Amino acid sequence: TGLCKFGEACRNLHVHDGESPRADPLWEEKHNKHQARLATRNVLCAICDDDVVASGKRFGLLENCDHPFCLECIREWRDQKDTQDRENLRLCPLCR
Repeated sequence: TGLCKFGEACRNLHVHDGESPRADPLWEEKHNKHQARLATRNVLCAICDDDVVASGKRFGLLENCDHPFCLECIREWRDQKDTQDRENLRLCPLCR
């Protein structure tokens, strides 16, 4: 990031003048973290439709499912013991 006006929000991974990115022993790790940060931008919870990262919420992940959820939303979904059978509550609300 360095002098980039976009800071951590920048889509690019910057290097200093005259430097080869691969010369930095931590380049691959930085690159992977940068790609992961980009991948989670504008990810909307499939239940409440909030931007999970921008709202400061944590992700709630389910096995065998790629749908994104806020941790709070998926916990509320699973707490519906009175209205849903137990097997349904283990599944993704969208995939089931």
